[in-house]
Amino acid sequence: EGAERICRVLNIHEVFSRKVLSDDCEKAKPHPEPYLRGLQKISVPPENALAFEDSVTGVTAAVAAGIRTVGVLTSQPSERLIAAGTLFNIHDFADKKLQDLLGVKAADKWK
Repeated sequence: EGAERICRVLNIHEVFSRKVLSDDCEKAKPHPEPYLRGLQKISVPPENALAFEDSVTGVTAAVAAGIRTVGVLTSQPSERLIAAGTLFNIHDFADKKLQDLLGVKAADKWK
């Protein structure tokens, strides 16, 4: 699993006590089931969640689950992610649009 590998490599596995992996769902993205199961596990309604996605299938799943979604520009053109339903797209997590949405200022290390 990609998510499990990333958590191990970054040594943050213990930070996430609840995860939804592909084996937990009957349907994969672009179906909203992975997001809906995740929201259920943490008891958060979709309107209180924010998703970050870098693929059209991921954006489609998050939006279908009713989650506001920010596109992360890694490999997809901005226009494709916007067309799939993102609020806006960012290149990195220090982006001013994201800071404004969250009402925070990025730490210097992210600038």
